[in-house]
Amino acid sequence: MPHTAGAAPARGIAARVARPRPAPPPSTLADLVAAQARWRPGHTALVDEAGEHTYGALHRRVTELAEGLRALGVLPGDPVAVADDPCADMVALYLATALTGAVLVPLNTRLTEGELAVPLGMARPVLAAAPADRAAVLSRALDRCGTDTVLLAGGPESSWADRIAAAGADRAPSGTGDAGAAGPESPHLLLFTSGTTGAPKAAVLSQRRSIGDAFGAALASGVRPDDRLLAYQPLYHTGGWDFLKQYLLAGGSAVLMRKFDPDTALDLIERHRCTSLFAVPLVLARLLGSPRLARTDLSSFRRLMYASYEPSRLIPRAVAAFEERGARGVRLEHVYGQTEAGSFITTLRPEDARPDNLDAVGTPVPGVTVALLDPEQRQVAEGETGEVCVRGETVMLGYLDNPGATAAAFEGGWLHTGDLGRRDADGQLRIVGRLKDMVRTAGENVFPKEVESALVEHPEVLDCAVFGTPDDEWDERVAAVVVRAPGSALTAESLVTHLRPRLAGFKLPRTVRFVTAIPKTPAGKTDRKALPALLAAPADAEPARGATP
Repeated sequence: MPHTAGAAPARGIAARVARPRPAPPPSTLADLVAAQARWRPGHTALVDEAGEHTYGALHRRVTELAEGLRALGVLPGDPVAVADDPCADMVALYLATALTGAVLVPLNTRLTEGELAVPLGMARPVLAAAPADRAAVLSRALDRCGTDTVLLAGGPESSWADRIAAAGADRAPSGTGDAGAAGPESPHLLLFTSGTTGAPKAAVLSQRRSIGDAFGAALASGVRPDDRLLAYQPLYHTGGWDFLKQYLLAGGSAVLMRKFDPDTALDLIERHRCTSLFAVPLVLARLLGSPRLARTDLSSFRRLMYASYEPSRLIPRAVAAFEERGARGVRLEHVYGQTEAGSFITTLRPEDARPDNLDAVGTPVPGVTVALLDPEQRQVAEGETGEVCVRGETVMLGYLDNPGATAAAFEGGWLHTGDLGRRDADGQLRIVGRLKDMVRTAGENVFPKEVESALVEHPEVLDCAVFGTPDDEWDERVAAVVVRAPGSALTAESLVTHLRPRLAGFKLPRTVRFVTAIPKTPAGKTDRKALPALLAAPADAEPARGATP
């Protein structure tokens, strides 16, 4: 029967339900760990040099540090800097700042006082913390940048974290958090990027990013409470946090290493029955080269995450070596991300991984949308190359005090990664290079990754890197540096013969230099700024006869 009389009924469910109490404050990552503490308080959350830390103990430490921060006058939105290696108290401070609404600023522990003054001057922290062996450098760096910062240093009797906790020891507990102190879009983490040339940029990451990235990655990877991660990555990089968060969210465990050492890493995997590892080529190469591997029990190991756009054969070699030491059914996941967009933009899922596609970075994780755009911000045709652009909860809020760079990064409403990619016939994303690394020769674009992938198909090529060298006639010429297999007599001419049926003529290297190793960054990627220096002695470089632009 149609309604004909009386007041119009309220529309929408929200208008038709009584709300007898205020909605709870938005959750933070600390609340998720607190839930694990209630659910499985005795389960191991973290392992470090001090021993094992249960979820119950971690939650208590987070609460202590949160009360200490409040007692020290740290307010929501205030930056809190710390310069320490991975340890349980670093993780607890990360969660405590989330709980209170403060912003954590992890500092690169490898920087000098002059280098540290730059990020400190940008962040202007109200509080800074460091162990005793780094306190003096941090203090001098703070003096250089003139910030009004309280410095808490560890000493023989107490750590920097103990000093923060002690400050709030006499305070009444404040509960799970300050209502309204931190919403989903509130800043939570400040990470510095691209500091090798020019001024670094500071990416501001939100509470929503902290939770969303963990949810998407844990869901895509299927992390379980009985999983245990070997976590060696420094916590001033996004990957250090983003891999760790998956395990805290799912109720798993993480074994923290202050400094990576292959022998120690293998010992920890065996002793603590680690199931998972994230590795870049440099880490895998050091593990495979360790004498300790031959006597290590890897029967607990089942998940190898890797992130590399290098044309390396290390992944299948590593799987074979791990299986020799007892690993069974190793799941491979090629993950792709960056500080500004999250460590898990896409992942090559284990069910999609095959020996012939391990360089693919897969499909977007839940909650992330990826587009390949041309310079006019249009989607490229299927199979064509475009810039990888991202939307989702995992992208940064923007760059600190840098509206120009923020506007450029978010042109057209997408986060622009600067990476070039294309989708293959299976719909898997492949990274073909960086916009800034593209070689322009004879009016054509050459993506180094494409040439590198073809080079490494030669059975006597262990590693390689391709780049452009200036040329008056052709703008740039393609050059390659190549690591030969032991005992190989491979020549530049035979390499070109190998490449010719695989690549167009303008993509073939005009110069090939055989080297003992490709220079790498601390993250294990090719240090492309160091490549031209390898051609500084032209007499040692072999001309690749027959290669024409």
